[in-house]
Amino acid sequence: MIVNRDRLIQLLSHQDARVRDASVHALERFFSGSPGIIEYILQSIKVFRDDCLSLVAGIKHFTPSINDVQEIVSIINETDKHRDENSLNIYFHLTQSFLSFPFEILTKNRNIFSFNKELTKLYEILQNRDGFKKQDPKHLWNELTGFCSQHHDKPVEGENVQYAQLLLEALSQYGDQIKGKIVVLLSQEKPDNYLLNEYMVDLAGRLKLEKTVPYLFRILQESDFMHTVHSLCIRTLGNIGTKEVAKDIEDLYYSNQSLKTAFADILKYIPYDYAEDLAIQLIKEEKDVSAKTFLACALCDMFSLKGIATIKDMIKVRSYDSGITTLADDLIPVDVYHNESLDELLVLEATSKKHEREQLQHDSLYQMGQELQKHLDFPKTVQGKTQKKELPNNKRAENVVSLKKERNKRKRKHKKKGKK
Repeated sequence: MIVNRDRLIQLLSHQDARVRDASVHALERFFSGSPGIIEYILQSIKVFRDDCLSLVAGIKHFTPSINDVQEIVSIINETDKHRDENSLNIYFHLTQSFLSFPFEILTKNRNIFSFNKELTKLYEILQNRDGFKKQDPKHLWNELTGFCSQHHDKPVEGENVQYAQLLLEALSQYGDQIKGKIVVLLSQEKPDNYLLNEYMVDLAGRLKLEKTVPYLFRILQESDFMHTVHSLCIRTLGNIGTKEVAKDIEDLYYSNQSLKTAFADILKYIPYDYAEDLAIQLIKEEKDVSAKTFLACALCDMFSLKGIATIKDMIKVRSYDSGITTLADDLIPVDVYHNESLDELLVLEATSKKHEREQLQHDSLYQMGQELQKHLDFPKTVQGKTQKKELPNNKRAENVVSLKKERNKRKRKHKKKGKK
C-alpha cells in the first residue's frame, strides 16, 4: 500500500482545509471500519469547528472506542442545532454516525444517551436495528428478494431505502453463507430483477468478492452512467482493488471511450503501486484532456508520490481541464503528505489560476452565469439614489458549486461525448 494510515491521521489537524478534507476522504476509502481514527477527527472538529463538514461526515466510516462515543455525545449535547447551518450539520452527522457503529460498543455507553431525548429515541431505534440484524440469514435473504420483487418496477424511496440498506448491512455479516448466491446472480447476463442485481453489486463490494470482477465489468459496460448500479460497480471494483481489476482496466481502457472517467474513478480506490503505475502510464498515453484530468485526480486521491512530477508537468503545459478541477489545489495535500516543498507548487498554482480564467472566458455555461449575475446586480433606484442589491455578509456574489458536484457535471458531459 502506498498510503500510510498514521500519516493521514497526522494531517487531520493541518491548518489547510484542503489537506484535512483530502486526508479524511482517503481514510474513508482505504481504512473504512478502522478503530483509532475517530478520536483524531474529533480533536480536529474542536479546533476547526467552523470548517469541519468533511470531518463530521466522515466519522460514520470508522469504528469508535467507548471514549469516542462519550465524546461524540458530549459534542452533540453542547451543539445548538438551531443556531446556524454549520451547527445543524455537525449535530446531524454526529447523531447519524451512531447508525453505522457496532451496537455492542453503544450498549457500553447506554446511560449517557438518557440525558438527551432525541438520543434516547435514537438508542431505541438502534436497539431494534440490532435485533433485526441478528435474524437468520435465510430469512434476511428472503426478505431482500421479496423486497426486490415488490419494487422491481417502481422507484425505491423514503423509508424503503433505509429498510433496503438495513437488509444489506445485516446480510453482509454472513458473507460465507451468501457469497455463492451473489456470484450466481451477478453471473446472469440478463437478470430477472435489476434492483436485486443492483443490491448484489453492493454486497459484492462490502464482501470484496474477487470472483465477481468479470461480471462487474460487464455490468459497468452495459449500464447507463446515470443509473445507480453504474456508480456501485465503480465503488465495488475499487473496493476489491486487486491486480486483476487494474489489468482489466488496462485491457478495456481504449476500447471504451465513454468509460474512461469510470476507470479513473475505480483506480482512486486502489492505493497500490500497480494502480498508481497504470494511472501514470495512461496519462502519458492519453490525448483527451478531460480523461487525463480525471486520471490525475485519481493519483491525487491516492496520494501518489510518483505522480507528483507528472501532474506538475500537466499544470505547466496547461494539459488539463480546469472545468473539472483546480489541479494545483488537488496536488497541495499530496505535497504536504510527502513533505515536498510547496514553493514550486505555489508558482504553478498562480499559473493554473490564469489558465482557468482564460478557459472560463470560452466556457458557454460560465458566460451564461455572468449574464445572469449582471441581472442580479442590476442597479435599482431607491428614493432618487442608485443602489445595488445588497447581499448578506455570509453570501458570496458568485454562484458557488461544490467541487464534487462540478466534477460530476463534467463526468456526465465527458461520458455523453464518449458515447457519440
